[in-house]
Amino acid sequence: MLALLASLGSCLVGPERECEKADEHCADGVAYTCEAYEAGMSGGTRWDPKRCASAEHCRTYQYGAFCTLDPTPHPECAGQTVALCDATHAVVCQAGYRVEWAACAECSADLRTCDQGLWKQCGSGKGGCLPGLVCDNGFCQVPCACPEGSECPACAQYGEVAGYLFRCKSGICRIELQPL
Repeated sequence: MLALLASLGSCLVGPERECEKADEHCADGVAYTCEAYEAGMSGGTRWDPKRCASAEHCRTYQYGAFCTLDPTPHPECAGQTVALCDATHAVVCQAGYRVEWAACAECSADLRTCDQGLWKQCGSGKGGCLPGLVCDNGFCQVPCACPEGSECPACAQYGEVAGYLFRCKSGICRIELQPL
């Protein structure tokens, strides 16, 4: 019986650890973050690389690596890792750098009332979208006239997310990871 249990134990797959959170880093404009994953009854960690706009847009701090929208700290973020909101836009900060922003029609500090802006819910009693945006599948989106599948920088006038770019798909700006 012990031999049977021992042989079963050798079949169980343990977690595969490709990286540790403390090893997150930047290399050649790529932020290497260590992400946990689950696969059936096992799991582990693996590298999740994200291409930043340039090497100057990749930063590390005590909690890991990340891409930024700007190569230098942004005054609006003032060393914070928070979400900020004023009357016209919402900003997500990490260690003093902007990592995301989106235009809003109305916005309060708690971000729960950032209305009618990019990626906000719309239609069916949820309200409309800012002028220039369209309600697509229940969310405010940027329409685009760029060639199908091409990068569409004009879409960024309503928002940006570090490490991502906009591509025109079926007349709507869709956000995708920057290719490695």
